[in-house]
Amino acid sequence: MSEVNTSQSNNAQHPQGNSENTAAIQNSTVPATSQQQKPRSQTWVIDDFDIGRPLGKGKFGSVFVARSKEEKVIVALKVSCL
Repeated sequence: MSEVNTSQSNNAQHPQGNSENTAAIQNSTVPATSQQQKPRSQTWVIDDFDIGRPLGKGKFGSVFVARSKEEKVIVALKVSCL
């Protein structure tokens, strides 16, 4: 993950404070996560998942363990009977 360095200082605009705190803030880094996040798709389709074993079955459908292909996140996937 890339980081944004916040060590830029503009003493003309900001009053002098505790020099210890000011130095700590000036040398800190902030992760640049907004630049690396991909926009998420609003709708998922069954092909977006690797379906595993069944976890249970009810009146309105079955629940399976599944893993999203893109993010590799394990989820419980309910497949409704229509």
